[in-house]
Amino acid sequence: MVGGVGVFVGIKQACKNPRGKYFFDKLLLGLPILASCSARSLWHALREPWETLITSGVPILEGLSITARTSGNACSKKRC
Repeated sequence: MVGGVGVFVGIKQACKNPRGKYFFDKLLLGLPILASCSARSLWHALREPWETLITSGVPILEGLSITARTSGNACSKKRC
């Protein structure tokens, strides 16, 4: 039990660091079962703001860039 709490706290602390967050986001997208759920979650988080920008007249590439910066996933901001 103590080991599990230690691992959880360690991961939480590592995710506060940009390199640690990038590592764990990339890891989640690379795991077979979680990758599908994580990718779908990321898509749903990006889709609505992107659609709003596009319907407002923002060019597609600029809208994608803005939307990627607002997502919580570090991999969407860089190439994974």
